Amino acid sequence: LCNGARLFGALGRCTRCLPACPTQAFVGPRTLDARRCISYWTIESRDLAPRALRSGFGDWFFGCDVCQEVCPHNGKQPDPSLDDFAPRHAWIDLDGILRMPDSVLLDRFEGTPLRRPGAAGLKRNAAIALGNLGDRAALPALRYALRHDEPVVRAAAVWALEQLDDTAALPDADPSALVMAELEAVGS
Repeated sequence: LCNGARLFGALGRCTRCLPACPTQAFVGPRTLDARRCISYWTIESRDLAPRALRSGFGDWFFGCDVCQEVCPHNGKQPDPSLDDFAPRHAWIDLDGILRMPDSVLLDRFEGTPLRRPGAAGLKRNAAIALGNLGDRAALPALRYALRHDEPVVRAAAVWALEQLDDTAALPDADPSALVMAELEAVGS
């Protein structure tokens, strides 16, 4: 995330990122535990984040960068009113992400960093964000995600449905050990 060793010694002992991190990924000054980092889990990892971290993801769908936003070493932020910073298609339809065929989803994000986690990763992320948002209007899309080919999407949908108190929609069994682990963890 940053060249903390060089900056820390040269510019002081700032620790703003430590309390700012939503998942407490900074375990100490200049020490980031990537296994707790939202950016790692939503962009790089193909797995499902540990249950204990998911609520800390909030509505983050792709990356985080809170540590970068609070870091004084990153300098003055540009004027957000500049046209280059105007939002263009700024809102992601999370329900739509879950319902969209994988190939269409990848085509939609052609040429953007959003393709990095793949269709399954984006759908996993959408399910976790929807579970954290608490909007029961997402229930149909999450139920739909229970039928996805990829276990990581189904497992994330199980968790999200649990967060929205819709456990009656959950299947009794699944051929995937990952999904079964999520099903068994419901209510514990």
